[in-house]
Amino acid sequence: MFRTLSRALLPNRFDQMLKRLVKKKGKRVLLFWNRGLGDIALGLYAMVHRIREFVPDAEITFLTRKNLVDGFQMLEGVKVVGADWQRSEKNPVDIDTSQYDLVIEKPDPTEWVRWQRGELVPKLQWEARYDALWKKFELPDGYTERDSKIGRCQGGAPILSQAKSASKP
Repeated sequence: MFRTLSRALLPNRFDQMLKRLVKKKGKRVLLFWNRGLGDIALGLYAMVHRIREFVPDAEITFLTRKNLVDGFQMLEGVKVVGADWQRSEKNPVDIDTSQYDLVIEKPDPTEWVRWQRGELVPKLQWEARYDALWKKFELPDGYTERDSKIGRCQGGAPILSQAKSASKP
């Protein structure tokens, strides 16, 4: 109940940080991230979006685990630093934070960008080099979206005759 009341009555902590950043004319932002990959689309995209609403030319850098770096490549216009870091571990990297105008060590997208649910659709950059990653899993025919678009029969051969005959008058 307290959390619900505080959300309604208190200012958004993230927005307050961004207002202070604008006030001091800063634009370099560092966010530490040692949680999951799914949060990139579900929360961090919205945080980047919100930062750019306040500071359109913001230079945003994420410090994260090495195994999450590829996921961050889908966020447009951000820099990513991969570190030898275990999940839930405190930051093991000695990074000079003085070069940043805003440092957020424990971002909380769940609370800070609640407004985006149902409002903001994440638009991630997909790199073509990831298109063939599914091949190493030896998925059965018809399992991937590509197979279902061209149509596959039980043996794996493309179903072309149905498409041709359907287009004849």
